[in-house]
Amino acid sequence: MSPGDYASRNDLSFAPWRVFERMETGTILDTDGANYFIPYTSIRGISRSPGRKPTLAIAMATHTITLHPSHPEYVDRPLRAAQSVLAGRVPVTL
Repeated sequence: MSPGDYASRNDLSFAPWRVFERMETGTILDTDGANYFIPYTSIRGISRSPGRKPTLAIAMATHTITLHPSHPEYVDRPLRAAQSVLAGRVPVTL
């Protein structure tokens, strides 16, 4: 079942993540423990900085989120997959 089919067959108006639809981007990104998604169309670029304390930066038009993954492997595999899928749409630097 596609996400669209699922949404049309179920009442998702009370889903906990719906509150984020009414927030400004900065408020969402500043929310502690927020489990949010970022549409790839709003991402300007993704870059990974390796080292003892690797970082992952997601640049958008108004914000850059810098993440500090606990283990590089949590970033490398998904980032390589994203690089392949988003080729030509979002620059991903490893």
